[in-house]
Amino acid sequence: MIPSPYKKPLIYALVLHLIIALILLFAFSLPKTMKSPSSTTSKTKIIQATTVSAEQVHAQQQAIKAAREKQIKHKEAAHVARQKALAEKRAHALALKKAREKALRQEKEKKAQQLVEQKKKAEQAAIAKEKRIKAAKAAKEKAVAGEVNQYTGMILAAIQNHVYQAICAGQNLSATLSIRLNNNGDAVDVRLSKSSGNATFDRMVESAVKAASPFTLPNDAEARKRMQQLNLLVAPCSG
Repeated sequence: MIPSPYKKPLIYALVLHLIIALILLFAFSLPKTMKSPSSTTSKTKIIQATTVSAEQVHAQQQAIKAAREKQIKHKEAAHVARQKALAEKRAHALALKKAREKALRQEKEKKAQQLVEQKKKAEQAAIAKEKRIKAAKAAKEKAVAGEVNQYTGMILAAIQNHVYQAICAGQNLSATLSIRLNNNGDAVDVRLSKSSGNATFDRMVESAVKAASPFTLPNDAEARKRMQQLNLLVAPCSG
């Protein structure tokens, strides 16, 4: 006895096998003319199409998967490339900025150094100029003083030549005179600054100044100007 749960499936299976057997029997019993090549080809094509479609589906799935992976890799590579390009761009910009800052700093330092050197040169030039001016003034002063002394000695000698030695009579007489000369060397004012103690001698030296005038003055304007006012110690008796 077959258990009841398996009766229906068994019956269905028997019926199905019977139907298949009948179909096969009917197919083999048909004449060959009824089996057209087109139908066979059609069946073959259908079977082949079904097989190819399954392979194509699998292939398409693999292709889609590969394309997606490729697209992902491409996106990742593009992202990496963009990041690398951005980093290079930033590094280049930073390098340019540092280069500009360095150039500006060097230019600033160069200008500062140039200013220091220019200032130093200017100071040295000023010092040298001041030294030259001082040296020129000293030389001028020496030259003027030399001319003043030379011409003052000539004036004093001219005055003393007009004093008679007999008045000395063995006395060492001397008097100090204040003499003012004009630009031509004329004695326009003669005063006794310090008396000799001998009135005759004092009057004689004053007269000697007027007798010896006009006096020869130097050509230098400064020396001539200084000699317009003289204070002379007239001592003809001392020689």
